[in-house]
Formats: sequence, C-alpha cells, structure tokens
Amino acid sequence: EAHIAYIDPPYNQHSYLGNYHIWETLVRWDHPEVYGTARKRTDCRTRTSAFNSKPGCLPALAALLDVLPTPNLIISFSNEGYINRADMEK
Repeated sequence: EAHIAYIDPPYNQHSYLGNYHIWETLVRWDHPEVYGTARKRTDCRTRTSAFNSKPGCLPALAALLDVLPTPNLIISFSNEGYINRADMEK
C-alpha cells in the first residue's frame, strides 16, 4: 500500500532488460552468461515483456494499474511509444 506510485515502463520495442542489464545482474546477484562488447546477459535475447509489444503494452499497463494499491499515479510515457496520449489519459 502506498500513497503514490511512479511508473516508467517501456512503451516501444526497446527493452529495459537489454538497456539496463547491469542493474538486473546486481539485483539478481547472479553471474549470467554474457555476449557482445556490452557484455549483456544472454537472457536479454529470450526474455520478453508485453510492454515491448504494440498489441500487448496497453493491456499490460491496465493489468498493472489494476493491482497497484495506490490512489495516486505518476506515469511517464513517450510520444514515440506505442500508446498515444488519448489512450494514456483514458
């Protein structure tokens, strides 16, 4: 339960896991297999999120909002994302 929540999920094809793989490794405190110059986790290639899917992002956001126990939200979104402003305001 909280008074306010800040949400900043991805709304386009760029996954947070791929961009923030270092944080994922720190949080999991594991030693994953890695690839490439950036030494990304190999699971970046296979783990997906509905937030990175054009048909999946709006239902995923609605499902998240349904379970958040807070009356106040701050939601970050991009004008380059899959969800347009009118749908976001709904």
